[in-house]
Amino acid sequence: MKKYLLLVLIATVCIVSVTDAQIKKGATFLGGDISGNTSRTKSADTVNSKQKGFTISPVFGKAIRENLVLGVDLIAMAGLNETGGGVSEQKNRAYGGGIFLRKYKQLGNSGFSIFAQGRLGVRFDRYEINSTNVTYSDVTKTFNTTLSAYPGMSYTISKKLQLEIGFYDLLAINYASGKRTVTDSQVNEYKTTGFSLSSSLDNFSPFYLGFRLLLN
Repeated sequence: MKKYLLLVLIATVCIVSVTDAQIKKGATFLGGDISGNTSRTKSADTVNSKQKGFTISPVFGKAIRENLVLGVDLIAMAGLNETGGGVSEQKNRAYGGGIFLRKYKQLGNSGFSIFAQGRLGVRFDRYEINSTNVTYSDVTKTFNTTLSAYPGMSYTISKKLQLEIGFYDLLAINYASGKRTVTDSQVNEYKTTGFSLSSSLDNFSPFYLGFRLLLN
């Protein structure tokens, strides 16, 4: 279903025409995005796994032209995955930031707008796996640099407030370098580097929900 919604959104971007400018040059662009997930897998009366996570991203920008915003953002992420009723757990933490350029197109006088955003960002990740049955830990620290693009849609509630939805990193080019430390009967360390090209359509990433304040 999300795939079809995205295709409709992309098609709309291609055919829509701009009427009145919604965001005036010089406007201050404030806001934030928030997304999260939680799930539980059970077999009979036994909980096999539990997952939960959230992402928060404050945003600041300036309209350098009508309907064109240049800005910066920060991001913080956390997640927990427990398996075997707490026998093993994986903790995820991440923080970072980036600069972005966003272009809006207004859908007539409906109050809806569509946008396309490009972003260059950096992020630091930490993944940790621990087992309660044995002395074992697996810690990976990664530095990522990502160039990405994604579409979205916003709705104007008032002259100063918008709500929006979109896909994070619909298309992304990423460079990562990391260090992995595995502690069992002994300590082993591994270092990795690499480039990747990815799409959020590969795993049907959920929509994010965000808001924007426009101060003219």
